Amino acid sequence: MNSRVRMALIAVVIVYPMLRFVLPYFDSGSLLATRADWWRLWIGMLVGHWLCFALCAYAIRSVPGRWQAIGLNWHWFTERKFYLLTGLAALTIVAFLTPELYYGDAVPAVMRAHPLGPVSQTERLFWIVMAVSAGVVEEVLYRGFALTQLKRTFNLPVAIIVSTAAFALMHGPSVLEPRYLSLYVLSSLAFIGLFIWFRYRHLQWLILIHALGDLLLVMAP
Repeated sequence: MNSRVRMALIAVVIVYPMLRFVLPYFDSGSLLATRADWWRLWIGMLVGHWLCFALCAYAIRSVPGRWQAIGLNWHWFTERKFYLLTGLAALTIVAFLTPELYYGDAVPAVMRAHPLGPVSQTERLFWIVMAVSAGVVEEVLYRGFALTQLKRTFNLPVAIIVSTAAFALMHGPSVLEPRYLSLYVLSSLAFIGLFIWFRYRHLQWLILIHALGDLLLVMAP
């Protein structure tokens, strides 16, 4: 493991999860008092995600095989850009229509389906960006990068435990609630199991599945 990879790994599995868990600015475990708090929460998370991704990408440049070394083929997305862009266009229309259909003029302060979900048209449009970003960044960081590098340095059980713990903590203090803890741990194990079944290739499928799961909130009441 070279110095770039070591630095990125420390940031991904220790520093960023602890910041998300400890700092009040990133507190996703408390009920948001206003919609301004909602924006502050998710914009902060979006920025933090992409900063970690940039550091990880810098480290991957020093790894033989680069992105293929973590099982990711970016060309897979460009080859299917028509279908992906069509899906995003359809979700954009849904984001415009659903608040009026669900709420009319009585827009709630909190989403019914999930307390941290988007409510207004603008929030739902932003959520499309957030969901796609979460799919790309979280799968690259915690499955593609952390899991494979920890496995090479230590062993598979250690890699699974550390990457799963980091993935859970990265979601903030909500991990202290049993329902959310079980969701994060089980989803992480499911994605890891799928990645192992793919023989540490086809990370793009995990990205797509993850993003689709988060995008469901665009259509939720």
